[in-house]
Amino acid sequence: MLEAWRRFRGRFGIIDPGPQPDAAELVVWRLYASNNRELARGARLHGSADEARDAVAELRASRSQLGIQLVRGPEAGMFGWLAELGGVPVVTGARWYPASVCADAAALAVALLPAAEPAEGWQPLGRGVRARVVEPAVWR
Repeated sequence: MLEAWRRFRGRFGIIDPGPQPDAAELVVWRLYASNNRELARGARLHGSADEARDAVAELRASRSQLGIQLVRGPEAGMFGWLAELGGVPVVTGARWYPASVCADAAALAVALLPAAEPAEGWQPLGRGVRARVVEPAVWR
């Protein structure tokens, strides 16, 4: 799953993954709607769930400063989005969208950030668990 996240993120032109945590687990946060549809995911790796939660808290506090960019997808007519804070990518969309809805998808995900609540009792990816709104995805 980590490699799939890296490939997806790479399509957004994010070359530098930022600081690589020297940790036993690597965590990426994900934003879910109440229907368990993934809306967004973090663009950086974190060394723990606490670091990922802190990153989400920072985004919640600085939501108005996020800059949104649309990115061409792997197929004609498909687009993704990423949000930057101070010129650094911090959030990506979770999937590719038709051009007609991509900007709305980005706006919705950013608008939902203040309401995001860290999930309690999250589990590593691959176990089929989809916890509430923000779920760290962990690779060991």
